[in-house]
Amino acid sequence: DTSLQRVGATFGVVSATLRIISVSRYLFFVPFLADTYVSSPSSHSAVIFAYQANDAFAGSGLGEYLGDGLFLCLWLSIIVFSILRTRRLPAWTGWTGAFVALLLACVVIFGFFPAAALLTPLSLAALVVWFIALFIVLLRLPDQSLSRDLAGRRVQSESII
Repeated sequence: DTSLQRVGATFGVVSATLRIISVSRYLFFVPFLADTYVSSPSSHSAVIFAYQANDAFAGSGLGEYLGDGLFLCLWLSIIVFSILRTRRLPAWTGWTGAFVALLLACVVIFGFFPAAALLTPLSLAALVVWFIALFIVLLRLPDQSLSRDLAGRRVQSESII
């Protein structure tokens, strides 16, 4: 479904954009703070406060909670739904992807609790393992298997998701 693909692509782009903004603080903001910290000892407490505030907003808020959590979870959920709906890939790829999406949802739901600090790296590691497994499955598919519909008719450049 083209509209589902567009929504999924939008979630993926928003997730990537938020994560890029989050990581870019290390390129643009942190060097400025480091220079200020070294050159002006009287501003140490202000620099520490500015770093902590920016880290909470850009790092935890935008990058982890929204980028790695909410929008990545939504993007993956649409991919998983498409995998399970089309039945062109083994069902386990969809169900394990659903488990990873659930881990990402836990980042969103429990992300502000200190005990949940390991959820983001754990869910992202699970996502990488799932991507590798999906890649291997896609490599092992027969050449024509993704270019046929459920009735076995050849289709024109339709994607699986």
